[in-house]
This record gives sequence, structure tokens and C-alpha cells, in this order.
Amino acid sequence: MTTKKPIPPWVTPFVLAVAFCASASVAAAEPLGFEERVAAQEAIQRVYHRHRIWPNPGERPAFESAVTKEQLEKQVREYLKESNLLEKYWGRPLMGAQLQAELDRMCANTKAPDRLLEIFDALGNDPLLIAECVARPALSDRMLRSWFAWDDRIHGSTRDRAEELVKGIGARDFFSRGGDLCREVSFRLDDGAIVEDSRWIVVDGHEFRRLDHLYPPAGEVSGLIEAADAFEMRMTLRRSGRELEGAVIRVQKMSFDDWFEEVSAPAPVVQGPGDVAAYTLPTPGGGQERFESGGIPPSWDSLWYVPEHKEFHVAVWTGSEMIVWGDIYSDAGGCYDPVLDAWTATSRTFAPSPRRMATAV
Repeated sequence: MTTKKPIPPWVTPFVLAVAFCASASVAAAEPLGFEERVAAQEAIQRVYHRHRIWPNPGERPAFESAVTKEQLEKQVREYLKESNLLEKYWGRPLMGAQLQAELDRMCANTKAPDRLLEIFDALGNDPLLIAECVARPALSDRMLRSWFAWDDRIHGSTRDRAEELVKGIGARDFFSRGGDLCREVSFRLDDGAIVEDSRWIVVDGHEFRRLDHLYPPAGEVSGLIEAADAFEMRMTLRRSGRELEGAVIRVQKMSFDDWFEEVSAPAPVVQGPGDVAAYTLPTPGGGQERFESGGIPPSWDSLWYVPEHKEFHVAVWTGSEMIVWGDIYSDAGGCYDPVLDAWTATSRTFAPSPRRMATAV
């Protein structure tokens, strides 16, 4: 039987937030038009562009050549499509109270309050414009990816294929049955010693305990486990208090990017009756949360996506976002926006193959 991860904990508060109307009462305002949204997107992207780092500051391209009108329109169409898919496929339209809750989260948790205030100023400190063009894109993307990740209507056939593949599998035939979908893993607790054998992935105590919990006793095979992007089965070859050697069969789910490109959505009408609310702008006051070694900030617990622990990955700071990509076994990555305190998954379309000790610029 497949072990299925429960719906992430942030979903329930946002569903309950629909009932919260005290600070988001209906106002006599007109829904935003497409061109208004594109103009707002341009204002937001100009702020990010202004802070991006270039090898030679004197060669910084003009905004108009770096970000085209077509790109801005595509960004708007995509978040409108995400909003509409939430309602069409999952019956979860984004309401004013949810956008207010997302604004509150951003302002409370931002790691760059001055930059967030700069975005607010670029949008004329208009609460409606900020809720619709800052909060809606972030929240709709996060919610849509979460519902997509665990939906059997989309991934049911992959589940069936994975269950058929591992039916009756044991330690003796784990590698032969897994074939190209099987890979060996070797983890070692970091004790300060130099490890010359490249097969070992050296991890800290927090991560080693997490991995030790995930793998079965030596010589045994786990049941089929559902992850956000794949169905997995794990087998342990050898374990000790400092080392863990095993193998994983991983059947990849359909990617979000492929599904989003294929699926159709209704016309981009994102504000129905009663969905135009009077928003309040909290004062951004975040940035004080500590990043402890071996853990993640508590504010990230409410996010759908935070990259898994990585070794031998690459990371680049653009001046606006931190991009983390890959490791020896993965071609996945993420982009962290400290202004909104939010992670988004990087596209795996045309991604390079997994590798270690890569460089990035």
C-alpha cells in the first residue's frame, strides 16, 4: 500500500481564512483589467531589475531590453491561469480574505522589508493593486502546485505503474527490478574527517537522523512511498551510527510544467461578485528570523515548496533572488525570494543532468 503524504499544513488555515471577512469587507471597486495588471507587473519587475547584480555595473542593460512587454504579459497570463485552475479543478477560488492573509504573511516574514516597501511604493501603496498583483501570484502558484502534487486524477496512472513495478520486490531483486530507475545512495555523518571516497554524501547530524528514519532496517525494503514529485521505494544495504548505504527506486510523476502547458483554463476572470475586497497594508517588519544550522526558519513551515537537503549543489545570488540547483542525484532546484519570503521550484525542462562540484555564474 502506498504511503501518501498529507495535504501540507498551510492549506487548512487558508481554507478557514475564507470565513474571515472583518478586515476584508466588500468595497465599491472595479475588478482590475489585464492592462492594469501588466502595468503593475512592470513596476514590480523594475524594482527587481534595479537590484540585480551584473558582472560590470556599467553594462547593466536597460529594463526595456532585459524584460519585454511579451514577457510581462506572459507572467500575468500565467498567474491568472493558475487562479482559474484552482477554481476549475479543485473548487478553490482565491477570496479576498486569503489574499489579505498572504499579505500579512509576507509582511511578517520578509527578510528584506525595505525592498518590499519599495515594491509597495512602485504600486502607489494601493492595497488592492498589491493584493492582486503581489499576493495573488505568489499564493495561487503555491496552492496550485500543492493540489497538483497529490492529485490521483493526474498521477494515478503513474502510481499504478510504480505499484506494478515493485509488486513482490525484495532485497535480492531490488536492483534488477528497478533497472534504470534504481540508484545507490551512501550517506556519512560529518565528524570533521576528510572523506576522499566520492561516493559518500557527507551530511550533518540533523540530516543524518532524518535519513536514518526514512530507510528500513538493513536488508529490508520499504513500502511504496509517495513524494511530491515521484513514487519511491527504499532498500537498506548497510547502516551504522555513522554511515547509511542503500538504494532507491524512483518513478517520476508528471512534471508541473508539462501539465500546466497542456491543461486548458477558462477565460481569465479572477474577481467574481463579492471578491473585490478592501485590503489593509501591514507594515513590513520581518528580517529578524535566524537561520539555524541543520534546520529551516519556522516561517518556511507554511510554504508548499522548500528544496530538500542538498550536497554538492550550486547556488547563485542575483541581487534579488537566491537560486539553488542540483546535486549528485538531482536536477531539481529552487529560487528563494527574500522579499516575499517564498520559494518557487525551478523548471526542470531542459535542465542539465545531475552532477557534483559544478560551478555557476
